[in-house]
Amino acid sequence: PRKLRAAIYAPVFLHGRVVGLLGAERHRPLEKAESYFPQWSDDLLTALARLASMSMENAALLASVEHLQTESETLRTLLNQKEEYLLLTSHELKNPLTSILGQAQIMQRRLKRIMPGQTDELQETNELLSGLASIEHQTRRIEHMINTLVEVSRIGLDRLELYLQEFDLLQLIRRTLGEQLPFTSNHEFRLFVHGEPVPIEGNDSAPSVLIQADEKRIEEVLTNLISNAIKYSPEGGPVTVSLRYIGDTVTISVEDQGIGVPPDEQARLTERFYRAENAIASSAKGLGLGLYLVHSLVTKHGGQLSIKSEGKPGKGSVFTVSLPGKQS
Repeated sequence: PRKLRAAIYAPVFLHGRVVGLLGAERHRPLEKAESYFPQWSDDLLTALARLASMSMENAALLASVEHLQTESETLRTLLNQKEEYLLLTSHELKNPLTSILGQAQIMQRRLKRIMPGQTDELQETNELLSGLASIEHQTRRIEHMINTLVEVSRIGLDRLELYLQEFDLLQLIRRTLGEQLPFTSNHEFRLFVHGEPVPIEGNDSAPSVLIQADEKRIEEVLTNLISNAIKYSPEGGPVTVSLRYIGDTVTISVEDQGIGVPPDEQARLTERFYRAENAIASSAKGLGLGLYLVHSLVTKHGGQLSIKSEGKPGKGSVFTVSLPGKQS
C-alpha cells in the first residue's frame, strides 16, 4: 500500500455532535519547495464539512417533519373516532331520557286533573307532583348536558350546519326564560327591550325583534348563558336579559350578580373544557363546555361574544352576544 505522507480533516456535525470527518490525504512524496497542501485547503475542507453538516441537518429535519405529519394524521384520526363515539353515545343516552321526561310530564298532568279533596290524599298527591317535578328538572339537566356534548362533537368533526330562518328573537328569549321559571323559584328574572322592562309571559305591545338565524342554535346559546347566570349567582340573585338593536346588529346581554370572572381568565373562558379558578372553587358543577359552545355557535352565525366582569363576588358578569339582525 501507498505510504500516507500527510492528512488534514474537518469535523462534520449533526445535532451538535461530531458524526464524521471530511479530509484530504497525501501519499505522493514532496517535490522541491512544495508544501503538503495548499494554504487554502483548510478553508475549503471546513466549508465542505459545513455544507455536509447542513445537508445532514436538513435531511434529519425533513424526516422529523414527515414523522410528525404521520403522528398528526394518526392523532387526528383518533380524535375523530372519539368524537364519533361521543356523538353516538350521546344520541343513545338521549332516547331513554326523552321517554322518561315525557312520562313524567304526562303523570304530572294526570295527577293535577284528579286532585282529591281529602287533606291527606291532597298532601300525598302534592308530594308525588313535587317528586315528578324534580324528575323532570334533573332529566332536563342531563338532556342539556347531552345536547351540549352532541353539539361539541359536531364542531370537532366540522359537521355543524346552520338552518337559517326568520324568527322573533324576543319570543324565543321569553320562551327560554319561561322554561327556566319552574325550576328557579329563588331567582328573579328581568327582561328589557331597548332599555324598557317587558313581561316575560303574556302578550304585550313590545315590537318584534326579527333575525335570520338558526333558531335551535340560538336557543342553545340563550340556555347556556342563562343557566350559567343562575348557576353562579347567589340564592335570590336577579338574572337580567337585555335585548336591543345597535345599527344593523342585535345584542343580547345576560347579566348576573354572581361570583364574576377574573379579568386575567376571561380570554380563556371560550376554550374547550376551561373553567375559571373561582368557578372550580365554587359549589357549582360544570364541564367547561357551555361558553365554548356559545362562542362557536355565535361565531358560526357571524357574530361575537364579549365578557365584562370585575371578577369580584357580588359584582357579577355580563355576557353579550352580537348577531346580524333584521329589524321589523
